[in-house]
Amino acid sequence: MRNKKVFFILPVVFFVLLIVALRSLNSKSNVLQFYLMDSGKKDVFEYLTQKFCAETKSRYKIKILTAGDSRLYLRARIEKNDIPDVIAMDGNSIYTELAEGGYLMNLEKEKFIKSINEHYINMLYQINGSKGREILGIPYAVNASGLMYNKAIFEKYGLIPPKTWSELMNVCTVLKEAGIPAFAMSFGENWTALPVWNNIVPVIVPDSFIEQKNSGNTSFLQTHREVLEKYAALLNYTKGTEAISSVYLDAVNDFANGKIAMMINGIWTVPLVKRANPDARIDTIVFPSSDVESENTVNSGIDIVLTISKTSEKKRIAKKIVQFLLRPENSQIYIDRHYSFSTVNGVTQNDPSFAGLIEIMKEGRISDFPDHYYPAGFDLASILTDFARNKEKRIPDEKNITATLARCDSEYEQCLKLR
Repeated sequence: MRNKKVFFILPVVFFVLLIVALRSLNSKSNVLQFYLMDSGKKDVFEYLTQKFCAETKSRYKIKILTAGDSRLYLRARIEKNDIPDVIAMDGNSIYTELAEGGYLMNLEKEKFIKSINEHYINMLYQINGSKGREILGIPYAVNASGLMYNKAIFEKYGLIPPKTWSELMNVCTVLKEAGIPAFAMSFGENWTALPVWNNIVPVIVPDSFIEQKNSGNTSFLQTHREVLEKYAALLNYTKGTEAISSVYLDAVNDFANGKIAMMINGIWTVPLVKRANPDARIDTIVFPSSDVESENTVNSGIDIVLTISKTSEKKRIAKKIVQFLLRPENSQIYIDRHYSFSTVNGVTQNDPSFAGLIEIMKEGRISDFPDHYYPAGFDLASILTDFARNKEKRIPDEKNITATLARCDSEYEQCLKLR
């Protein structure tokens, strides 16, 4: 009798285990992994993907994934041959690595490509590396960087927003005489050293620099001296020693509260300025790197590229999600929440803090962030931070510039060898 009970119970147990296993398998097969490189944007993508599921009544669950170190995380997933179905990534060397590695699905035949501004498709080609003109991702949102200025300070001193380098230097002179630091800069966090460089380089340095540098036919020493000469000139109009030790939020707060007149940074700074001082009146204009006004461009690059894994088993639903995100009303939700510009035709950014950039962007006077094209591991931010610190230590500009550019060449070439 006891043996009969055992024989009766065992099939029941196996049946239950089988049901659990099948449910688990089915659960995993119904989950689409959406990896987001910038965890700060998780809120809006969770909202939009939930909106997608509600409107389409999709049987799929979309799981938003983030990680502390995106590059290490993605490399680990690649090694396991387990790449997330959809990746929303930065338009920089990480995208280039995945594109060149053959990990991304070619989307050039998809109809939703037609909704994207052609300028940003061309910008995507430039970061495709060896993949040339393949469309391995969809530019979704772009950032912009320029010269933000405090309208109240400019009005008080009768200043006109500068359109040329000479006009900018004249503004700095007036502000210095009034005892007001011209620029809110902070070198307590290395990355904040980059916006000045990224704004000046596209105007001063030949477009062919990256190609020529990678083939060993030019150098930073040969081509970037004027960039650092102008960077050094700007450093004469900061808070000096205090700028060297201060962090990004210190600079933002000073700028927002009228203690400093201008800030060279990206539009991602605007929500922080508004949080620090809701009454702050600011505008963002093209940084005037040149004395020829028409040569100055809006520094704008791809902030988010939507990509689909080449090995994903859920390509069909992944493409539907991308198409959904590209709908004008959804793109508008994204740029309104995260203060950026859309790549989708007809979707506009209407925040008055960007008024000075919008018309220039419509004219097509746009240049990408040069550091998007540098090899992985090239720590330009640290190099430029040391440049600013050396300036504060009163190391002569000529010596500081030469040493900094030589270091750029050396470290850049080391990174190329590790590719």
